Amino acid sequence: MRIRDAVGRAEYPRLVAIWRSAVDATHGFLADADRADIEGQLADTYFPAVRLTVAEIDGVPVGFAGTAGERLEMLFVHADARGRGVGSALLRHAIAEQGIRVVDVNEQNEQAVDFYLRRGFVVVGRSELDEAGRPYPLLQMEALLTPVLSYLDEHRPGDLVGAYLYGSAATAGLRPDSDVDLLVLTRTPLSEAERASLVSMLLSVSGWGGHATQFPEVADRRPLELTSLVVADVDPLPQTPRRDFQFGEWLRAELLDGHIPPAVSDPDVVVLLATAQGAHRMLRGQPLEDLVAPVPPELLRRAQLALLPELMNDPAGEERFFLLTLARILVTIETGRIVAKDVAARRVAPRLTGHDRALLELAGQDYLGLVRVDWGDHYDHVMALVRELVVLIRQAANG
Repeated sequence: MRIRDAVGRAEYPRLVAIWRSAVDATHGFLADADRADIEGQLADTYFPAVRLTVAEIDGVPVGFAGTAGERLEMLFVHADARGRGVGSALLRHAIAEQGIRVVDVNEQNEQAVDFYLRRGFVVVGRSELDEAGRPYPLLQMEALLTPVLSYLDEHRPGDLVGAYLYGSAATAGLRPDSDVDLLVLTRTPLSEAERASLVSMLLSVSGWGGHATQFPEVADRRPLELTSLVVADVDPLPQTPRRDFQFGEWLRAELLDGHIPPAVSDPDVVVLLATAQGAHRMLRGQPLEDLVAPVPPELLRRAQLALLPELMNDPAGEERFFLLTLARILVTIETGRIVAKDVAARRVAPRLTGHDRALLELAGQDYLGLVRVDWGDHYDHVMALVRELVVLIRQAANG
């Protein structure tokens, strides 16, 4: 296979034919009139607006990509060449040679969404209409996990078994302050060398806006949270499973000082697994359900209650996290289901009154990025609401 730049307008008819073949195979949701309108604009409007790269097999063009800045504007592969790595080759070239980081994907094109997810792109936004105002929802995706998956493919730490995107990135989409949550399953514990290497890679790609003062060089990055579990430690699942490795931005200062997180017993692994089993995207390896049995409801309930002592500590600097986590625990204790933090806030808030209700609703709105809150101004009231939510949780657990 050869990747090259397009040679100009003389090549457009072949590229239009590739587009037509690809759309026949993947875009059944397009109305005939819309499809005809798009095809009619390819040569005169869409192609001239991008840098076109062509994939050839035996000298015959079989796919192409169009880029503009850091955006991948189009990528199509002839139906006869599907399954031969053409799309992957075009995307790798666009990332490596043209710095591509973002792409908009038709939500109804599930094959394309899965293609980009498995190559490290994560949904960061959604629009109801496409760029021309047509009723085809678009998912905005960004290459947040591409270097992480490349690392796992190359190094396969702990005899890698699988990697799974979970949390908000696998359900309703990332919120403004959401971590990108990745669960990794391995056959063996990570060695010290593997831990250090993995930490080094993650420090180079993860970041957090809250680090603007202490680590300004990473403040414009999205935070990644990676948890690695050994399959034998979680299947069958004990009450307090062993967490083999974890990376998160709250550990950055310690990690930079050389303190690599050891394996520990952690009841939160039960909650993590239940969350991932509820909704995830398999990015590498075997299906999660083939490796780990469903978390028993009573075990999940006990694990949630085991988190309460930590959530009764001083919430300073993490006020929103404390409130939304407690609201979610309450919903889980009552329903057996793990829901998104904003959903938990909406479910629990109506049971509160006055300022308590308003404060929990405010936490949910802040999580969604609808408002910005200086939580230090609400510290005393947050402390009181934390105590109230703990009481409600214990009442539900004893009921």
